[in-house]
Amino acid sequence: MDNNLFREKSVKKLSSPENLSEYLRVTTPAMWVILIGIMVGVIGLYIWSYFMTINSYAYGDGVVRNGILTVTYEENSTAQYVKDDMDVIIGGVRMPIDSIGKDDNGKIISVSKTDFPDGDYAAKASYKQTRMISMLFN
Repeated sequence: MDNNLFREKSVKKLSSPENLSEYLRVTTPAMWVILIGIMVGVIGLYIWSYFMTINSYAYGDGVVRNGILTVTYEENSTAQYVKDDMDVIIGGVRMPIDSIGKDDNGKIISVSKTDFPDGDYAAKASYKQTRMISMLFN
């Protein structure tokens, strides 16, 4: 049987110990830079997702009369999570919710004291904060 699987010239090059390091190069410096860049990106994404939160809001229409804000929430399915110790937000200003109840139509409402002038406002109440990392590993 003939053992000519490899060329004789290639076998001689690999047989000499001086040239062995030429053929054992597995990665180049450019590959290490790419690998480190990917690792930094993954670690950065992990740190960002740990500190990043997503807020869930119940939206509603707020009416201010004589320093009292009454918010009627649009959907009872999300408004059911709003509690007394939470805040209602109008234009970036937070006001603590004093009480929660239902109006004559069965809609959930909240009442707060405010310094806003009388009028109608768009309001929201944050009832849940979810960390991004819990969404990735849940």
